[in-house]
Amino acid sequence: GEIDQSIPNPNTKNKAFIDDFEGSLEYTDLSIRRGVWTLSSPPEGRENDARCRMWWYNPYHRVLITDIWPNKEVERTEDKTNVLTLRLFPDDPHRPSDTLFASTEVSSRWNGIMRAFFPGAYDQTRTKFLEIWLRGEKGVLNIDLGQISEDGDGDENLDTEDKEKNGQRDGRLDDDEDTGLDGMTDPEEQIYYNSSLSDPAGDNWSYEHKTGAEKEYAKINGTQGNRLDPDRLELIDTEDINSNSVLDVANNYYHYSIDLNDSTSRFLADPEDNKGWRLYRIPLKEPGNYTEEGSPDWNDIRFARLWLYSSRACTVQIVSIQLVGNRWQNLGILSLDSLQRALPIGQPPPEEAEFDIFVINTHENRDYTPPPGVAGILNRQTQVREKEQSLVLKYTNLKPLHQGSAYRFLYDPEDYTNYRYLKMFVHGPEDLAPEYPEGVEFFLRLGRDSTNFYEYHTRVLPGWDDQNEVVIDIEEITALKAYALNNREPGSSEPIDTTAGHYRVRGNPTLSRVQWLSVGVINADSLEFEPVSGEIWVDELRVTDIRKEKGLAGDFSINAKLADLCNINFNFKKQDSEFRNLTTKKEGYNSTMSYQMSISGIQVHRFLPYSFGYSLPLSFTYSRSLTLPKWKTGSDIILPKELREKEKTENVSKGISFNPSFTKPTKNWLLGLTLKRISTSFSYRTSSGTSLNRPVNKSSGYNITGGYNLSGIKELSFAPFGWAKTSLLPKSLTQTRFSLLPTSLNFSGNVRRTKTYSVDNVGNVTETFTRDFDGGINAQASPINGIPLKYSMSTSRDISDSKTIKFSFNPKNAKLGIERTFTETFSTNYSPKWFGFLDTRFSFESSYSENSDRTDSYNQGGTRRVTNRNTRQANITLNWERLFGSGGKKGEKKGISLNPLKLLANLTKRIDPVGITYKKTGNFTRSGLLARPPLAYRLGFTDEPKVERTGTSYSRDQVTFADAYNANSGIKVLGTKINVSYSKSIGRTKTSTGDTKNTSTTFPDFDFGWGNLGNIWLLKKFVHNLSYRFDYFKREDKSEKENTGELINEKTSEKISHKITLSRNWKSGVQTSLNINKDYGTDQSLQGVGRNRNATKNYKNSVSLTNKYSFSAPHGIKIPLLRKIKFKSTLSLSLNIALTSSKQERSVGGQGYNTIQEGSQLSITASSGYSFSQQVTGGFSAKWLDSNDKKTKRKMHTRELGIWLMLKF
Repeated sequence: GEIDQSIPNPNTKNKAFIDDFEGSLEYTDLSIRRGVWTLSSPPEGRENDARCRMWWYNPYHRVLITDIWPNKEVERTEDKTNVLTLRLFPDDPHRPSDTLFASTEVSSRWNGIMRAFFPGAYDQTRTKFLEIWLRGEKGVLNIDLGQISEDGDGDENLDTEDKEKNGQRDGRLDDDEDTGLDGMTDPEEQIYYNSSLSDPAGDNWSYEHKTGAEKEYAKINGTQGNRLDPDRLELIDTEDINSNSVLDVANNYYHYSIDLNDSTSRFLADPEDNKGWRLYRIPLKEPGNYTEEGSPDWNDIRFARLWLYSSRACTVQIVSIQLVGNRWQNLGILSLDSLQRALPIGQPPPEEAEFDIFVINTHENRDYTPPPGVAGILNRQTQVREKEQSLVLKYTNLKPLHQGSAYRFLYDPEDYTNYRYLKMFVHGPEDLAPEYPEGVEFFLRLGRDSTNFYEYHTRVLPGWDDQNEVVIDIEEITALKAYALNNREPGSSEPIDTTAGHYRVRGNPTLSRVQWLSVGVINADSLEFEPVSGEIWVDELRVTDIRKEKGLAGDFSINAKLADLCNINFNFKKQDSEFRNLTTKKEGYNSTMSYQMSISGIQVHRFLPYSFGYSLPLSFTYSRSLTLPKWKTGSDIILPKELREKEKTENVSKGISFNPSFTKPTKNWLLGLTLKRISTSFSYRTSSGTSLNRPVNKSSGYNITGGYNLSGIKELSFAPFGWAKTSLLPKSLTQTRFSLLPTSLNFSGNVRRTKTYSVDNVGNVTETFTRDFDGGINAQASPINGIPLKYSMSTSRDISDSKTIKFSFNPKNAKLGIERTFTETFSTNYSPKWFGFLDTRFSFESSYSENSDRTDSYNQGGTRRVTNRNTRQANITLNWERLFGSGGKKGEKKGISLNPLKLLANLTKRIDPVGITYKKTGNFTRSGLLARPPLAYRLGFTDEPKVERTGTSYSRDQVTFADAYNANSGIKVLGTKINVSYSKSIGRTKTSTGDTKNTSTTFPDFDFGWGNLGNIWLLKKFVHNLSYRFDYFKREDKSEKENTGELINEKTSEKISHKITLSRNWKSGVQTSLNINKDYGTDQSLQGVGRNRNATKNYKNSVSLTNKYSFSAPHGIKIPLLRKIKFKSTLSLSLNIALTSSKQERSVGGQGYNTIQEGSQLSITASSGYSFSQQVTGGFSAKWLDSNDKKTKRKMHTRELGIWLMLKF
C-alpha cells in the first residue's frame, strides 16, 4: 500500500490573465511592401484614357519611427520603418504614347494600385475600422474593398507573361517571357504604337540606387525586364493577381474616400500633427461613410484598391493600412428598465447616440497613462519596453437609463474556480462630476451567455481610482447565487436575478465554464436626465490568489491463496478532493473511495466424492465506489460537508461465475461422446447505484455459454482401390482414401440477458430488457484424402420476445427469435501430383453475410441484404530440371558431352520454374430478398439467389467479376539472372446505372542482373564486388463501358532503371562503395479527347560514393604538433558524397512536351561516432548541400554542423 500527499503551488505568479487587452485587436494588414501591389483596374466612372502617371515605391531612406509615434520606444538599430510612397503626376499620361490623354479633363485624371486577399481573409464581417497612418496634404485618396475586376486594360482578356507553350502554362518566368503585361518587346511596341519612343508603352523596369533622389524610382513599377527586381522575386506579371487561373471581372465593392486637403476630416482619429503623419480611422459599416458598387458582401472581400486623383501633382506616404476588428464585439446601445436589465423592446437610442470600442496604448496615444504599477514588458537585452494597451469604451450622448456594451466569446470554456479573486482596472473620464451620487456606472459580466452571468458594477470616478477597480470575491458571489437558488419559489421556472452590493447574479451561471464576457457603461442619472459622453478604459482582466490546499490519497491491496481451495484479492483506494498529482493543475472536484474484493477459483468439487468426476470452480466479486462532490454538481458553489452526501454518487456491484467441466478419465463411449465433449459456463451480475441526476439505477444480467466439440474422434475411412496396388492402376488412385466422419466439428452457443431499471431526478422511469443468442458451427473434413473442406456458420439473434421463440422437431416450424446477422464461409483446395515435373494447386473460397431487417424476416415485409464473395484459383508450376534431369549423375566425371538430352538438361536447369496463375473472383451485393438464398448460392456455387425480392431493391445491386492471369520465369546465364513476368486482370462491374470493364496489362515486367562482375580477371585487382541491374516495366490500364465499348479512361506507365553497385576494401581498412542509378518513367492517360490526353515523363539519375573506416588506438596515435592520443573504444568515420539530378516533362492534349521541373543536388556528409562507455555514445556530423533548380534558376546552399550524445539508462 501507499499514502501520498500533495503540497501544490500550481501558479508561482499567483495570477493568470483572462485578457490583458494587448491582443484585443484583430486586423488584416494590407501591407506597404511595393511588390504586393500591382497596377489596378479602372474604378467605376473612370476611364483608362484618363489614367495618368503614378509611381509607387518604398523609399531607400526610411522614416524615423519616433517621427510618427513619438512615445514609442525603439532600439537604436531598429529606429526606422519603411513607407509606401504614391506619387501622382496628373500632367503626364500613364503610357507615353497615349495620344488621347491630352483630351481628358485634369480633374478626372487618376491612377491606382490593387492587391488580392488570401482566401482565409475573405470574411471581414467582424472588421469595424479601416485605419491608415499617412502623410500627405493634397489629392483625394480612395479605397475600394470587395470583388474588384482584375482587367487592368479593360479588354476582357487575361494578360500575362506566362505564355502558353504546347498548350500549357508552367507558372514560372522563363528567359523569353519577361516582356511585360503587353507581351511585346520595345521594337514590337514601336511598330504597334507607330512611335519612335524607346519605350512607347512605358513599361520598362529599371532601378539603381545612387543618391536616393525621387527620379530613381521613375521606372521601378515597370513589368518588362523586371525579373531581377528583388521585391518581385521573379514573379510572373499577370492580371490574375489572386492566382485562381481566371480573369475576375466582377465589380461588387464598398468605396471610401479621404480628402487629404481637409484638415478637419471626421475620419481623423488623432488631429495632432506628428511631422505631418496622421491617423485616419474610418468606421467601415457606418452609413454615410461609403457608397456601394454592385452588391458587395463583407463575407466576401477579395481585393483592395487604392487610387488617387488630383488636379496637381501630389505625394502620399503610407506607413500602415489595416482592416481592424476587435475580439470584443460591439452590442450597441439599449434602453433599461428599473432593474437595469436590457429590454427586448425598448426606446431606440437617439440618432446622435453612439457607442464604440477600440484600443489605446502607450506607443500611439500620447494622452494615455497605464494603471498604477502596470507597464509594458521590458526587453532586458535591448532595454526597449513594449507597448501597454487598454480597451476603450467610448460613449457619445448616452441617454439616462441606457447602456452601451461589448462582449467577447471564448471558443473554449474557461474555469476560474481555482482562484479566489477576479480583478480588473477601470479608468473613468477626467471630467466626471464626483458630487452627483448617481452618474456613469461600469459593469463587468461573465458567464455562459447573455442570460446566465455574474455581474460586478460600480460607479465610475475620474482616472484610475482605486474605487473603480473590479474586485470579485469568487466565494462571495457564488454564495449569493446559492442563497438565491435556495430561497426561490418552489417549482418556479423564472430565472433568478438578484443583487447585493456590487454583485448581481442573473440566471444560473458558473465560473467553472465561462464562455462569455461583457463590459459596458450605464447612464444611471435619474436626477438631471442629461445624456453623457466620455471614455472608459479597462485593463488587466485577471484572476488572483490561486488555491493551494494540501491533499491526501492512499491505497492498499491484499492477495492471498488458501492452499488449493481459492484465491482472495482485496483492493482499497481513497483520495480527497484537494489531492493533485504531478500533472494536474487543478484540485479534483470530488473525493473518492472505492474497494473491490474477489474470491476466485473456489474448488467446490473438493467437497464432493472424487468419483463424481466433475470440476466445479466458483468465483465471487464485490465492489463499491463512493464519490462525494466538493463543488455542487455542474456549478461553482462549494458544498458544505453536510450537504455533500445528498449529491453523492455511489455504485455497488456483485457477481458470481460457475464453469463446470467433466474431467474424470473414462472409457465409456457414451460419456466420451457426451459429457467429455460438452463445455459450459454461467455468470450472473447485479449492480445498483445512486446519483444526483439518477437516484435509482439498477441492472442485472446473466451470460450462459455452451459448446460441443466432436474433434479427435477415431478416423473412419477406407481405400476402395487399395487392393489393386500391384496392378497397372495409377498410384494416386490406389492410395485414394474416403473418410466418412469430419476431422473437426464444433458447436457453440451463447445467451445473454440484461435488465435495467432507473428513475431520474424528475421521476421518469426507464426500463430495458434485452436477451440475445449467438450461435456458430465450425467444421473440417477430408472426404477424399488431399481435398480438405472447411465450413463455418454464425448467427446473431434477438430472443427478447418469447413470442418469437418456438421449439419444434420440424425445422420449418421452429423459431429462435429475430435474426440480426447470418454468415457462412467455405473453402477447399486440391494439389494433385499428376506429373513429377508439374506442381498444381486448385483452390476455392467463399464467404456469405446477411443483414436482416429488425422485424420478423419470416413474415411478409421482412427483407435481407446479402453479400457474397467467391474466389477460384489455379496455380501451375512447371519445373524444367525435374522434366529433363540435372544433366548428370552423382560421381560422374565432368566434361563436355555431345548427348542431346544431357545438353538439354544442362540448359534447362538454368531456367527457373515457370509459374502460371489464374484467379477468378466474384463479388455480389443484393438487397430486398424476402427469403434466405439456397445453400448453393451461399457457398458460391451459383451467382443467382433464386428467391423473391422487393420490386425496388434491384437498383441497389452491385455485381463485380474479376479475372486475373499471371505467368513468370527466369534464366541464369554466365553469372547473370534474367526474370520476366506477365500479368493481366479484367474486371467487370454491373450496376443499375451501367456496366463497366477495367483491364490492366503488365508486360513486359523484366529485370536483368549481373552480380559477379568483380570476378572478371580485369576487374579483380580494382574491386571486390561489382554488380549491375536493369529493370523495365510497362503497364496499360483501360476503363470502358461494357456494352458500347466507349473508352472512359486509358493510362500507360513505363519505367526503365539502371543500377550499378561497386565496393572495395582497401588494405588500410577503408571500405568504399559506389552506386550509380539511372531511372526513366512515363505515364500517359486519356480521358475523352483533346486536352484530356496527358502524358508525363520522369528522369532521375544519381551517383553516390560512400567511404567507411573504423579503428581503435589503445596504444595511441601520433598527431602532428600534438601528443599521442589513446582511445580503447572503436572510432567510426564515414564520408558520403551524392550527386542527384531529376527532370519532369509533361504533355497535354497530345501536343509537345514542356519541362515542368529540372534540378540537381550535391550532398557531402561526414560523420563520426565513438562509444565513451556502454551507456554513453557520442559523435559529430557535418553536411555540405548545394541545390540547383534549373527551372526557376534558384540555387540554395546549406551548411550544417552537429554534435550528438546518447545516454542509455
